Amino acid sequence: MEENLDNKLDNKMIPVVTLRDIVVFPGTTVYFEVGRESTIKAVSEAMNSDKMIFTVAQKDQHEENPGLEDVFEIGTLAEVKQIITLPDKVMRVVIVGIKRMKLKYVETVNDHLRGSLEEVQETGDTSYTLEVVAYVRGLKDLFKVYCDELGKINQQIYQEIMDCTDIDKLIYMIASNIPVNYQLKQKILDEDDVMKRHEELSVILSREISIMRIQDDVATRVKRQVDENQKEYYLREQIKAIHKELG
Repeated sequence: MEENLDNKLDNKMIPVVTLRDIVVFPGTTVYFEVGRESTIKAVSEAMNSDKMIFTVAQKDQHEENPGLEDVFEIGTLAEVKQIITLPDKVMRVVIVGIKRMKLKYVETVNDHLRGSLEEVQETGDTSYTLEVVAYVRGLKDLFKVYCDELGKINQQIYQEIMDCTDIDKLIYMIASNIPVNYQLKQKILDEDDVMKRHEELSVILSREISIMRIQDDVATRVKRQVDENQKEYYLREQIKAIHKELG
């Protein structure tokens, strides 16, 4: 697969899809809708050739015609699995992320972006050592607490995550399925060292758990105050009624 992929990329300009609020990770399936004509043309070209596209997040979500300076340097090479044409010139796209890559250069060809890509050096030991096993278990435990606090998660996705033993894949699966700001996800994708990616994700999960617990505490205090106010109101109304009955 890796050799075939390298042959496909050899000295080739790949259709580039710039995304708003979405970061695609290797090994994950992503569904998104596009309406920009340039993006639709890029995806269509990929479907008519080798199905390869390069997905990269925009820095400014309001930029309509992003160039090299308007997108992050690191993105994900992906394979287009399905496209569905919807009303109002919208296309629904299903892709699978393949590998992290760096965008070196972009140009506009036939009204859409194409780019040349560069390999990024992965660092960190991902072999099945006791240390890696400990990291995997710790991340799963943290994700379980996160899900318990969140209270809603697709059970199939949850089970796939809990069954995963590869630390890199585990990081990408969790990062792809938590509803946090895309810039936080981009920090994970940018990191070359797998253990630092693990650290980035752990910090994000811990922060989200703390925020949800604070929200729960605030909601509980507000509910308690509302209940007390309602009790006082009902008591006052009962006293008024009694006084009225007594004349």
